Amino acid sequence: MNFKANGARRALPLSTNDRSFCIVRLSMRTILMVSRHFPPEYSVGGKRAYRLARRLPNHGVRPIVLTAPERDGGDPSAGSGLPPETLVERHFQPDFWPADKNRGSDGTASGNTRRRRKPVDIPLGRELLLTPWTVARMVRLVQREKPSVIWATSSPYAVLLFGALASRLTGVPWIADLRDPWTTNFNQGAKPEWVKSTESILERRLLTHASLIIFTAETAADAYREAYPELAPKIHLIRNAFDEDQAPAPPPPRSPGPLHVVHFGNCYGPRRLEHFLRAVDLLIRRGELTTSDIVLENLGRANEHDLTLAAELGLSGIIRISPTIPYEQGLAKLASADVQLLIGYGSEALYIPAKLYDYLLSGAP
Repeated sequence: MNFKANGARRALPLSTNDRSFCIVRLSMRTILMVSRHFPPEYSVGGKRAYRLARRLPNHGVRPIVLTAPERDGGDPSAGSGLPPETLVERHFQPDFWPADKNRGSDGTASGNTRRRRKPVDIPLGRELLLTPWTVARMVRLVQREKPSVIWATSSPYAVLLFGALASRLTGVPWIADLRDPWTTNFNQGAKPEWVKSTESILERRLLTHASLIIFTAETAADAYREAYPELAPKIHLIRNAFDEDQAPAPPPPRSPGPLHVVHFGNCYGPRRLEHFLRAVDLLIRRGELTTSDIVLENLGRANEHDLTLAAELGLSGIIRISPTIPYEQGLAKLASADVQLLIGYGSEALYIPAKLYDYLLSGAP
């Protein structure tokens, strides 16, 4: 991924007296990264933006990150190791902007059964209302930091609109990073038809004006190349990943007891425990397993339909729902598992669950 540098940068006030650091900072190209999610909020979006910001300076690129203000409930173990030249600006949205009530992985009974808020019935969701605020702050950062490129990662998909508008106002090229497909996303099914048709038009127009279009899964990239053949030359793949230095310590030797199965993450939409529960039920009915032989630990929100199914099958006793735990503890839990359970998105084929990389990092079966 190449982009033209805009020449020397003016030195900003630094918290160091290291003269060589100033020289390095002046010589680096700059990228404005726009992501609503960023540590200490360590959702999938936060991980992707953080890991890119952490590694880009190794390639001569200084990240400027525009993200949301810190909220209660973040992960204190996340976000360490950012290079000193990285600047994080938390003005993506005003402090009074309401938090996403469904963002946390609370793992509590009330969280499992809480009714999800009805999506806002406007194109791009309620984040569309942030357009003047966020774009204005992007433009100010462009004027101050002189980036070579703007990198806008979705979701929310309004971030793609912000990137296109800021690019048009400043003349700086922008990159559309789609962590998940947009109009082919399974969440689109809950939206009114007029919203879906409007977003289909917006998707084509916004992606047409992007300099590059990035996906995390080859199947998604291929689907968009087929849907928009004229955009195929600028569609590329940057997978998610893990940081090797975050690998957990090897777990102690396993003690006797039931098979310990761990699922790390929330269950929502087509991400369900149903097939696992039905498989366990089948083995029990065949006499190959008993409820005392297996335990499933779910680190995050369970789906209320899965909990109802477990009760119907008499399997409620094998499920342990854990509350939110820091990322480091989650990796340690994965490492101690006898078997890891990774849930996909039903029959959806355009996604690689980002948790896959955490599972690989932990080293358990």
